[in-house]
Amino acid sequence: MDNSAVSFEARAKCYRCYRPKSSCMCEHAYPVDTKTKFVILMHPKEFKKIKNGTGHLTHLSLTNSELYIGIDFSDHARVNALTDDPTNHCVLLYPLSNSKVLNEGSIAQTNKRTVIFILDATWDCSKKMLRVRYVKRKERKRGQFFHKELALKDTELTPSNVYVA
Repeated sequence: MDNSAVSFEARAKCYRCYRPKSSCMCEHAYPVDTKTKFVILMHPKEFKKIKNGTGHLTHLSLTNSELYIGIDFSDHARVNALTDDPTNHCVLLYPLSNSKVLNEGSIAQTNKRTVIFILDATWDCSKKMLRVRYVKRKERKRGQFFHKELALKDTELTPSNVYVA
């Protein structure tokens, strides 16, 4: 059988929002300036999802944001630079047993830049991302990823609340 006559055309993709060009969302992403730094840590499975581009769209909408794809960020130079910088107050947007409900107060600290890490992943994948980071940090005694110890316990979620650890 001669395969030379068979050709496959890849669907044209927008490399800004990573959606097919036919459903590009870039014109709907309006940049917002913030004092807070947002760092989106995206699981590779989320990167491959075409229908759900929340991480990409969030990054496009927040001018003071960074987006990185992976599972283990314990040796990630930029993530470590942010977390090791004493002028930053780093928090994780995630519901844990020791989390603070943002609706009930501020997380800002005087003379420190707030850096909010967001995990873009399914619940199961995000737990794995946290576990990998927590175990490696504990083994190596590296700088803390977050300013509180992480406790990987199931937490009752209240949809109206936003949590940071």
